[in-house]
Amino acid sequence: MTLLQIHLSDDMVVALADLEAGLEVEAGEAMLRLLTPVPAKYKVYLRDLPAGFYPKLYGMPAGRTTRAVQGGEAATPENLDSLREDVATLLPEVPAWIPPHLADLPTSFRGYLRPDGRAGTRNHLLVAYTVPCVRKAAEQVVTVMRRAFGFESDDPWIRYAREGVVPAQEATPGYPGVDDIVLLHHESGCGMADHGDPEALLMFLAGYVRHPNVAGAVVLGLGCEKTPVERLRADVGETWKPVVYLEHQASGSEEALIRSAIDALKEMLAEASRHERVEVSGSMLVLGTECGGSDGFSGITANPTLGVMSELVVALGGGLLLPEVPEMFGGEAILAARAVNGEVAQQVLELVRGYAAYAAKTGTHPAENPSLGNIREGLTTIQIKSLGAIQKAGNVPVTGVLEYAEPIPGAGLYLLNTPGYDISSTPALAASGANIIVFTTGLGTPCGNPVAPVLKVATNHRTAHRMGDIVDFNAGSVLDGEPLEAVGRRLYRLGLEVASGQKTANERLGHRESAFWNRQTML
Repeated sequence: MTLLQIHLSDDMVVALADLEAGLEVEAGEAMLRLLTPVPAKYKVYLRDLPAGFYPKLYGMPAGRTTRAVQGGEAATPENLDSLREDVATLLPEVPAWIPPHLADLPTSFRGYLRPDGRAGTRNHLLVAYTVPCVRKAAEQVVTVMRRAFGFESDDPWIRYAREGVVPAQEATPGYPGVDDIVLLHHESGCGMADHGDPEALLMFLAGYVRHPNVAGAVVLGLGCEKTPVERLRADVGETWKPVVYLEHQASGSEEALIRSAIDALKEMLAEASRHERVEVSGSMLVLGTECGGSDGFSGITANPTLGVMSELVVALGGGLLLPEVPEMFGGEAILAARAVNGEVAQQVLELVRGYAAYAAKTGTHPAENPSLGNIREGLTTIQIKSLGAIQKAGNVPVTGVLEYAEPIPGAGLYLLNTPGYDISSTPALAASGANIIVFTTGLGTPCGNPVAPVLKVATNHRTAHRMGDIVDFNAGSVLDGEPLEAVGRRLYRLGLEVASGQKTANERLGHRESAFWNRQTML
């Protein structure tokens, strides 16, 4: 098979390999003569279409033709542009969701059962800060503690740097029951409006402090910022875990601040190390979904594969988070049609319209979301990208809509208001309660998360092999004919193994990236 038709009503098909002009190829039940070369991952028009037409992909409008096009011609940025108008009224008919069978699959994992009723997939100690003025001190604390207690003993770059200079030495972790001591990065906390972003940042930080993957936390503040530690303490509230709040200005010298933070972590290590993994129900999973470095195969291999896993997690009674609102633009009608009721459907549409209005304030539009790499790899419009991106949630009904970093209230699929930028979107998943994140990528991107394991899924064999050190799972076998359901079930099994402690590639490489989405004017 060289061309793939995703939906019977589509006006375009996807090229699965590089195709030359003049080839006669099978497209559905007909033969199509290619009028232009078609790179792999690009779309091909099935029939002649006039200028201004809305060709469909995934059964929905995927752009607007900028000129008359012919059947057999490749869809390119020169003849297909993103739609900028609201087409959300074109609500499609969607079948009722039938939860998948779980009879032949594991339905539990070995996690940390916390006193608040949630389950952790990791057992970390966290260092966070309320404003970057004290970031250097926080970094110093984490660096010293990780070196002192053997958490860097497995770092391949330390071994590489010492090679031929320093004799090999093995550091034994002093507290093997603790997975790591991690730092939460962001670039906000002051120079911001009095309302809006301060509350959002506090909710973001509180989500990490309360996270079930965190057994204890130290929070550093300066003392004069707009997000002081006392406000964060109030947002965190009573919790089962030890949390220590320190302010630089109250401590006096930076040395005194660092000593206090180190002393607090030393006391937490012994208690955190006593936590043990036990068998817990898969219903305690909260799966965060993300895509980055997407390509033209994302929407037909890795994202639908993750969609199978998502349906299985929700069938277990677990939670599911779908972020990246700009990458819902063009797919919001499908999501609204899958809402559990009319009120949620309206919230879905308002979420996407609201993001477009937010972007318009700075003279931008979600249509500008696709990166140069996306476009080069066949995602020529935001609609094409979005219709593939929402496949990460499978066909699960939409239970509700959440603000950035807002805690997930229970089981089911929740849309999460985040930008499409991975480094700001992925951290919001953990802040909202995701205890495992699955991240699909076509071009390859290494970013991880400070507290939640991030499992990377490649869309194709080339990326899986070329960037194998950052990839955990290859969904390219879908292109070889392996049934999507089988690939998705393999990913689900791997997800339970990761939830039970198996390290992901970005954990082994030390990727802990994070950033906060600061939406207001910097003052």
